[in-house]
Amino acid sequence: MEKEVVEREVRKEIKKYLDKCDSAHYPKLCEIIKTKEGYRKAEGFIIFLLIYGSPTIGTAISQVESELL
Repeated sequence: MEKEVVEREVRKEIKKYLDKCDSAHYPKLCEIIKTKEGYRKAEGFIIFLLIYGSPTIGTAISQVESELL
């Protein structure tokens, strides 16, 4: 049960960041998250990065932007 609560809170916090996506700084990411599938993939990648090394959501978002082609 606690896992679901933590996951929901992390997703909610990521959404706060992505809702304010700054296309001047993150043009590729902001474009991708316009679709449901793109948002889901970006969110999943951010969660992965948070689990495996990124200290903050902001850092993870920067990493996602730099990984996008």
